[in-house]
Formats: sequence, C-alpha cells, structure tokens
Amino acid sequence: MTQEPYILVADDDPLMIRSLQIILRGAGFRVVAVSDGLAALEQMQHEKPCLALLDVMMPRMDGLEVCRAVRANPAL
Repeated sequence: MTQEPYILVADDDPLMIRSLQIILRGAGFRVVAVSDGLAALEQMQHEKPCLALLDVMMPRMDGLEVCRAVRANPAL
C-alpha cells in the first residue's frame, strides 16, 4: 500500500517547521517534518516526497549536502 504524496520539511528551527506545517496543511498537503539534513535523507530513502523544502544550514548534514546526496542516488 502506498502512502499519499507529501511534502518533506527539513529545518532545525522549530518555529519555521511549525509555520510551514500550518501553511502547507492549510493548503491540503500532508507534511513530514524533520530537524536535520541526515534525517531528511533517511526519510527520503524510506518514502519519497513530492517536494522537499530544505534549510541550507542544518546540523549533521546541510540542505546542499542533502541535494547532492539525492542527485547522486538514482533511486531518489
């Protein structure tokens, strides 16, 4: 069984995550939020998002590193 499409939000600022969740859910989207780049990459490997909103500066792996890892992995 596949899940409905979702938007992945990755940001280490809880206020930004909460703001984006309110806006995106209000627009009818399912939102999955994580607090760092490595968690974002792990989530993408588990379930591919339709869109990923990535903060550039995050702990463990920044947004640009996540983009590079996604582009280097044909499965993503």
